[in-house]
Amino acid sequence: MNPSQALDYRLYGTLQPRPEEPLTRVGRLDFLAQGAQLRRLRADGREILRSVGLVIRDGFWGTHRLLEHHCQTGLEAGQWWRKVQGSVASNGEEPALEWQLEMAVCEEGLSIRTQLRAHRDFPTCRAGLTLLHPLHGVVGAPVTVIHSDGRSQSGAFADLISPSQPFFDIQGLVHSPMPGLTLEWRFSGDVFEMEDQRNWSDASFKTYNRPLAWPCPYVIEAGQCIEQGIELYVRRQQGSQP
Repeated sequence: MNPSQALDYRLYGTLQPRPEEPLTRVGRLDFLAQGAQLRRLRADGREILRSVGLVIRDGFWGTHRLLEHHCQTGLEAGQWWRKVQGSVASNGEEPALEWQLEMAVCEEGLSIRTQLRAHRDFPTCRAGLTLLHPLHGVVGAPVTVIHSDGRSQSGAFADLISPSQPFFDIQGLVHSPMPGLTLEWRFSGDVFEMEDQRNWSDASFKTYNRPLAWPCPYVIEAGQCIEQGIELYVRRQQGSQP
């Protein structure tokens, strides 16, 4: 086992080679698309998003493998888009949960929406969209948090590692990771909050659905349909250059 293989095994638990990751560019944005995840979104070369996508946990916080049944991707009129359909892997039974994901990226930002539909009762600790914010330009930086009742709260991303959630009841976030660039995030379809992933040696802040204070695990009941969305608006000061 060579050093590269050893690192892959420690990180991913397998010696299977990682697939090539083609970079997609849309105007002054570029990113990597991997199935139901969009990773390493950069604006003018600065990473502004570590990853965003669909994550489904089981009733014991294990991560379900997402089976992809159909995927369409396109790039036209200055917009990249992807539509993915799939289900949660099961042991020879009919899938208990089916999912759909739609992503779109243009120079002004991105949109990601998901729909989950349960065919039978589905116990889970978390099911839906998860967003990872990078640390560079974020740690200690000012942020405005918009809550579900419309109130705005001025604060800052934690400088030192925060053992508790930095922000609760998040419907929107506004912050500036670099001079001349403002990011406006909007969350819909569920209650979102944030945790400091540095507690687990991950270089990110995570904004995720469903508060940890709520009962867990919970059940998505048979026939229930859940819809969630995350939108990002990239605002540049007039005349700002790459």
